Amino acid sequence: MTAPPRRSRTRGRPRGAGRPACSRPPGADETAVPVVVHPAHGGGGRCVTLRGKQAGVARSLGDVIELLRLHGVALDTDEAVTTPLIEWREGGPGLWWPR
Repeated sequence: MTAPPRRSRTRGRPRGAGRPACSRPPGADETAVPVVVHPAHGGGGRCVTLRGKQAGVARSLGDVIELLRLHGVALDTDEAVTTPLIEWREGGPGLWWPR
């Protein structure tokens, strides 16, 4: 008897569909700011880089805070919005879908 086929974690979508490809966001190495939240992608969400390296994809301000926490940077909501350590490209912390 053979094992049943494994279910896809993408729930029937092609792998990577609806998710931004964040391997090399534009301008990732061009900034002196330690954290860059890149422009929103078609499927929603924004790539986040930390010192030029991909930290992950955020779909909310809480996701940005969690990604930074996982990389050893502790900020609360007010700090994340106002700190000069984060560069918000093409929209601030309230924009998670492309315009």
